[in-house]
Amino acid sequence: MFGAKYVDREVGKQLCEAMKRSRAFELEHKEREQEVEQARLRVQAAQYAADRAFEQYDLADPKNRLVVNNLEQRLNEKLGEVRVARENLERKLEGQPGLTEQQRREVRRLSRNFPLVWNHPETPTELRKQLLRAAIVEVVVRHDGGTLAFSIHWAGNVCTKLSVQKRATPVGSKADTSVTELVEKLARTLDDGQIARILNMKKLPTPRGLRWTNDRVKAFRAHHHIHQGTHASDSDILTGLQAREHLGVGYTGLMALVRRGVVHTHQVTDFAPYRISRAELDSEPVQSLVRVLKSTGRLPPVGGAHKTSNHFSQ
Repeated sequence: MFGAKYVDREVGKQLCEAMKRSRAFELEHKEREQEVEQARLRVQAAQYAADRAFEQYDLADPKNRLVVNNLEQRLNEKLGEVRVARENLERKLEGQPGLTEQQRREVRRLSRNFPLVWNHPETPTELRKQLLRAAIVEVVVRHDGGTLAFSIHWAGNVCTKLSVQKRATPVGSKADTSVTELVEKLARTLDDGQIARILNMKKLPTPRGLRWTNDRVKAFRAHHHIHQGTHASDSDILTGLQAREHLGVGYTGLMALVRRGVVHTHQVTDFAPYRISRAELDSEPVQSLVRVLKSTGRLPPVGGAHKTSNHFSQ
């Protein structure tokens, strides 16, 4: 395994250099032109062989049927080879047209501007991937000690060698114990994407000072041997949204019940989902208040007659 940051940068440099010299496109079209020329030569060779076979057939004594039959069979074979060679040439001409001089000038102009597009901060990652696939056939990497040795195989049968120093694990990248414990608690009920969102909202960086992502949480758990829960729905514990749907009230209504002290929310940490007991929601004190809330749009005052209150219905 190795980090992609510096590798991507070096491969990008190589691609920009190749595009500036129009190497990938020019060589690819040069190769196509060579294939067409080879197809033409095969047609000429097949036609020459067919002509020679016809001359021999024409000079043969008609009375010698055995010789004539053999020469006729050989002539038919050569004519078949001519037909196959011509069909191959037609496919090459139709499927792989060469570049005109105007097209070559346009390619050179576009290739000079290629680094501007590649290095522009608003260039989408998907576009960069498409450009790489168009110009590069494959990239082979070999780990040689502390160096990554790359072989870049370009369209047009050109190969470029590249060496990148493998990054060592930075000093001071040990995770804080509190972060490890928090991830362990969150992993019992949440997936990696949810954990990443919570850690980022809490402004807790990774051990290397980066923002959390789904993959970084997954790698962090694997490194610290933190197992993930099944995330199966617990019928006895509800999130805030599930609690509102269960009671048939809105967010403000649920929060009013929480402030009244009849519903208790539990969180592993800030920004984590609420964990609310279904049994508590189904208790008579809560259900009684919910009935009043739905019928009047407000909760009754604590220990007194109803006067004025805000509306807490959906």
